[in-house]
Amino acid sequence: MKKLPVIVIVIVLLQMMFVSFSFAYSNSQAVSYADRYAVNPNRLNTLGQGYNYYSADCTNFVSQCFYTGGLAQDSTWKSYVTFSVNTPLRHDSAAWVNKVQGI
Repeated sequence: MKKLPVIVIVIVLLQMMFVSFSFAYSNSQAVSYADRYAVNPNRLNTLGQGYNYYSADCTNFVSQCFYTGGLAQDSTWKSYVTFSVNTPLRHDSAAWVNKVQGI
């Protein structure tokens, strides 16, 4: 009987972890972005200064969808903008634009 409260506490803590994670990422926002830009690339839109267009680069598009859904960028997976004479320049990491080798 003494194990029951511990099990209940563990279950509640696990649920809280997963609930907070689910609020951090929105599948519906990622899907909405994918629906909107699957045919017409996002060159200048709501995600900053738009994205570089890579012909037939599905990974870049999927990265944009993940980012829109709320996935945080890190030192390996990132896309950021700098300006050169008021012209936005996107800088995309290899992980952002290239498929993982071997998949």
